[in-house]
Amino acid sequence: MSIQLQHAIRFFIGLFSLAFGAGINPAMAADYPVKPLHIIVPFAPGGSTDVLARIISETFNQRLGQPALVENRPGASTIVGTESVARAAPDGYTLLLTSSSYTVNPVINKRARYDPTREMQPVYLLVTVPHILAVSATAPIKSVSELVALAKSKPGSLNYASSGIGTSTHLEAEMFKRMAAVDITHVSYNGAGPAINDVMSGQVQMIFGSLAALMPGVQAGKLRPLGVTIKAQLSALPELQPIASMGLPGYVVSDWLGLLAPAKIDAATLSRLTDALDKSFADSKFVARLTDLGFTIAALPPAQFLTMLRNDPLAQVARDAAIQLAD
Repeated sequence: MSIQLQHAIRFFIGLFSLAFGAGINPAMAADYPVKPLHIIVPFAPGGSTDVLARIISETFNQRLGQPALVENRPGASTIVGTESVARAAPDGYTLLLTSSSYTVNPVINKRARYDPTREMQPVYLLVTVPHILAVSATAPIKSVSELVALAKSKPGSLNYASSGIGTSTHLEAEMFKRMAAVDITHVSYNGAGPAINDVMSGQVQMIFGSLAALMPGVQAGKLRPLGVTIKAQLSALPELQPIASMGLPGYVVSDWLGLLAPAKIDAATLSRLTDALDKSFADSKFVARLTDLGFTIAALPPAQFLTMLRNDPLAQVARDAAIQLAD
């Protein structure tokens, strides 16, 4: 073998060693994606997070040319699904679509050993979610004032359902209880679907939830909406008034839904994901589909999403209420 050939072989071996030693896979960035993506939802099916995940899966299928499979992994107040994504390979094929529970859990739950601003890479803040307060159609409650009056006359006799401890549906109700000075018992479920079902059947009296999650029950006559958690009215239920205007001034709160990836995802793969989402949110039909479901468009890229994670108001509500998950 000639000296020149030996030098050439060593040169190319050195190049490959440098590339793979630095964790760089040129094909990964250039060809991504080459197989289906997995969007992990840390809730049971049926809630607004699940609804949005299936819409985003369609977007990725259309704009990235690969299926995006939605997998519901509820458990431990979203920690099971969240930590499964944090431990996944940072290759862009496993993503988390979650809510404020992501920032709230480290505040209230000792089992949540992750730092929400470091353990994961923010991809996109998709939407914010104004919620509505609804009661079972079987309950003798027609307004917020009637609900407060009944709760005060029979402390502890009314129940409210949530999609899990520390979720927005839990924190909104606790905020309501404090501001109205009432005693209503919390019944926690492993996701919005089971919680809504028990309110519709009359086993639990009330629930806070997204329009996307509660509207089917409202349309079926099994849920009675009483008010909305933001100051604005909702186009889908224009007759519904803000709770803040019905005896609880200052009651304004909403959830958020966003997409995250394992930390150390490479910049090129992250850019492919954000570019696909940018194009979808620039599509008026896509935006209309989301707003018709009661979502408010956020469409914030990674840096701005990270800023929000550092200052999440619902995490502050959890701190103020001193909510702690029992060991």
